[in-house]
Amino acid sequence: MSNLKLSLNEFTESLAGMIEYNQKVQMTNEKEYKRLLNILSKVVAGELTDRQKECIIMKYYKNLSVTQIACELKIGKSTVSRHISKARNRLHKILYYYVVSN
Repeated sequence: MSNLKLSLNEFTESLAGMIEYNQKVQMTNEKEYKRLLNILSKVVAGELTDRQKECIIMKYYKNLSVTQIACELKIGKSTVSRHISKARNRLHKILYYYVVSN
C-alpha cells in the first residue's frame, strides 16, 4: 500500500470531489484547498481501517468495480460495499467537522 502514497493527493482529490468542486466554484483560496487535501490525506491514513483503505483505494484510485474488488480481496460484494460506505461516511463526518469548526 505504501507504493500508492506518491499519488495520494490525486487520489484524495478524486475521492473528495475536490477537482470537480474546484472547477465549479473556481476556488481561489489555494491555502484553503491545500488544507482540505491535507486533512483528507491524514483522515485516509489514520482514521480508516486497513480494509476500508484497500477498498477505497481500489474503488476511487484504481477505478475498480465492487465486483472486481470483491474478487481481488476474496470477500463478498456486500462486504466491499459496506467498507466503502463506512469509509465515505467517516471521511464525510471528519471533513464536515474540520470545515465547519475551523
